[in-house]
Amino acid sequence: MLLLNRKRLLDIGLYSLFFGIFLGGGIYLLNTALIPSRLGILSGLLFIVFYISRKVEIKKFKVDIYTKFIMLLFVFQFFINIIVTIIHSDVDFTKFIQYIVLYSLIFLLIVYAIIDKYRYLKSLYYTSMIFMFILMIVTYWEITTGNHFSFSKTYEMAEIYSYMPTAFYRNQNDMMAIISFIIIFNLLYIKYYNLKSIFIHKLIFSLQYVSAVILSFITEARLATLTLGIFMFINLKLLYKILTFFIISVVILTNQEVYTFSERFFMQFEGNSDLIRLNLILDAFKNISIFGYGIDNSDLLYLSLNDFKLMGIVNPHNYLIEILINSGYIIFLLFFLLSTIFAFILIYHKSFILASTVFFYYFVLMASSSSIFLYPHYIFFVAFLMLGTDKIYKSKSLNYLNK
Repeated sequence: MLLLNRKRLLDIGLYSLFFGIFLGGGIYLLNTALIPSRLGILSGLLFIVFYISRKVEIKKFKVDIYTKFIMLLFVFQFFINIIVTIIHSDVDFTKFIQYIVLYSLIFLLIVYAIIDKYRYLKSLYYTSMIFMFILMIVTYWEITTGNHFSFSKTYEMAEIYSYMPTAFYRNQNDMMAIISFIIIFNLLYIKYYNLKSIFIHKLIFSLQYVSAVILSFITEARLATLTLGIFMFINLKLLYKILTFFIISVVILTNQEVYTFSERFFMQFEGNSDLIRLNLILDAFKNISIFGYGIDNSDLLYLSLNDFKLMGIVNPHNYLIEILINSGYIIFLLFFLLSTIFAFILIYHKSFILASTVFFYYFVLMASSSSIFLYPHYIFFVAFLMLGTDKIYKSKSLNYLNK
């Protein structure tokens, strides 16, 4: 009975943690210092730390080689960024605290996922599913009323973006990046785990996928649209592809507002945006130092260059480039090589779908202006890592039995 209660408490902790991360900084309570989601993250962390301290013996703690490399790389990056920031004498106290909290969260997520990966993945799946319903309600409210939570950047240009949904995030690109990860992960979870009432799960997923595609049109998030389209195309059976395409087409053609958004999505391509992104990447590669500029300091590099081709943009719009600028080319190369090797190992074990998530993970994060403190993508990073390592070891076990 006590064990059952502990498990229930742990579930509460995990759900609180995931919901807290999903909600981000989008809702304020009285003032910007009091964000309810931080209470969710804090309570979740406390529950998990308590569980680990009571249930896990360090001597029995086994970590696979892939996760070991990931953890060592994060440790290396953490200390390099802090040291470089101090050397440059540009310590922003808020960023420093955020950075400490972020890496505490990452390591705790990895540690817990290693100890109980199935509970981690299950909790993330159900949290994601529930959160998508909440998010759809909020985006509908934004689209129809023009109102937003106070963290949204829509307040900066209300006359243009007042009816653009951003939900619990700074902008629509951040929101669509997280939605893309939710859709990818939920499909993988349904695919690789035997769920009860599987038809209900597939139906709920289908509704959320259609909603996600419609939202990608409305927000003009082309990278999210490509991700959702390509990933679903290589995963869904032909019947589901035809049915999904039919439903999306009906929604677009029967709803004037959605049709208008969709028409603008396909007809108006912003070439300047793509060119600026290319120049941001080129400037980073041309001017980066061996250990980078420290914690979230891409603005230091771009401001010092004063490149008119960037049109005043100081955020890399690319997570890998953020790693390059903040942490230098050694850590950038290690991240790139480790990700590539992991993908090729998955391909070797004939897990092409999971291998593709490595590409989609970095591809989706090209949309966000800055991904360093966009917390939700880290919980999916850990989830994709756990799914991949689980598949590799199951494949190895199967090959061993067949010999």
